[in-house]
Amino acid sequence: MDRRIQSLLNRLSCAAVTVATVTLILLFVETPQTCITDEPSAPQVRFPKSSCEATHREIVSIEKKNKRLWSTRDWQKKVNSFTELFHGIRQLGLLANHSRVLCVSAGAGYEVMALSEMGVTDITGVELIDSPPLMERTVRRGGVCVLVVEQCSEEDLQEIKGMFQSSNFLGARNVTLFGLKMIQIIMRNRIPP
Repeated sequence: MDRRIQSLLNRLSCAAVTVATVTLILLFVETPQTCITDEPSAPQVRFPKSSCEATHREIVSIEKKNKRLWSTRDWQKKVNSFTELFHGIRQLGLLANHSRVLCVSAGAGYEVMALSEMGVTDITGVELIDSPPLMERTVRRGGVCVLVVEQCSEEDLQEIKGMFQSSNFLGARNVTLFGLKMIQIIMRNRIPP
């Protein structure tokens, strides 16, 4: 008789676990009808999956998020670092407010904002992965390409210069960019004879 009772209890346990599992799955998969809106302009509200998500959160616009980000000390420090770098290029006569600037590997956009704050009006920032020849192809004849790379040996510098076969090397100098020691390399795209 003990075997029959044990068998019955095992079956009841399996049934209870199955019902509980199905109930939990239904709770997490199905969205309650009260959270669905028919209006396309209304923000989408989803059923919270934890108690942390159950609290009301303000919907923040992109402009507001950007203003928060741009007001941080870290952001301003990095933008100021690029501004200092670009002032050096401006003093060489290679950058003006009417210059057309392409920032390759712009990442978060520190350099784009620095140029904009300096008064440069035609700036394009793009994020690319390992396409060094593209930089030279996009620079107009007689235009300038400025690269900032980690400090490297003279041999590495020659290798970088070799990637720009249609450009003349104007110079390289040590710079500090948001606290890191870097090398600024300036190349001018050759003007055809």
